[in-house]
Amino acid sequence: IYWVMMRSSKHIPLLVALNESRLVGVAFARPFRQQSGSAHVYESSLYLAPQSEIKRKGIGTRLFHALLERMSQHGISEVIAVIDDQNAASLAFHEKIGFHPAGTILRAGFKFGQFRNARFYQLSLPA
Repeated sequence: IYWVMMRSSKHIPLLVALNESRLVGVAFARPFRQQSGSAHVYESSLYLAPQSEIKRKGIGTRLFHALLERMSQHGISEVIAVIDDQNAASLAFHEKIGFHPAGTILRAGFKFGQFRNARFYQLSLPA
């Protein structure tokens, strides 16, 4: 949890989902860029435990909607998600929430022994 807490914003809380006292999900947001002109743009993150008993139960959707609501309450108008382009489940999840593709950075990271592309998705929150 320390890793996540160090990355969350002091204005937007770290949200967690518990299942029978076990941590099964974490959602948080942080400023997308540090320049003052980008103060209304935040990057969101959602992590769910891989246990099969929580899959397809709507936990991620409820947790993420709660995060988006808090972001909107704090005047955040644009939300960016940066997703590994090999993560089909995350791409589909963000599209279901209402995010739209906003670009791709080729070879943006290296994991699992290979270079990976980063897909940027964007959601505009209601004013």
